[in-house]
Amino acid sequence: MSKLLDNNDLQNNDDGHLLLDTPYRADGMRLIRLAAENGQPNAIATVIWVGLLDDQIDNAIKDFETYLPLAEPWIAKERADR
Repeated sequence: MSKLLDNNDLQNNDDGHLLLDTPYRADGMRLIRLAAENGQPNAIATVIWVGLLDDQIDNAIKDFETYLPLAEPWIAKERADR
């Protein structure tokens, strides 16, 4: 199996997205945030975007500052693992 398809961060992000428009939105955001905490770029974008949509601007800025520096190492590791 491809390393790309065998990645917990991608799986958490994908599973979280499936829950966003359901009564289990909080569970979905928890999964997405787990991926963001590891630097997964799509998850980071979602966490920030949801903060903006929910009018939680201060939280969105904090998440941006916290998670964005984690994206580059995550991407580098993914490239190295291929």
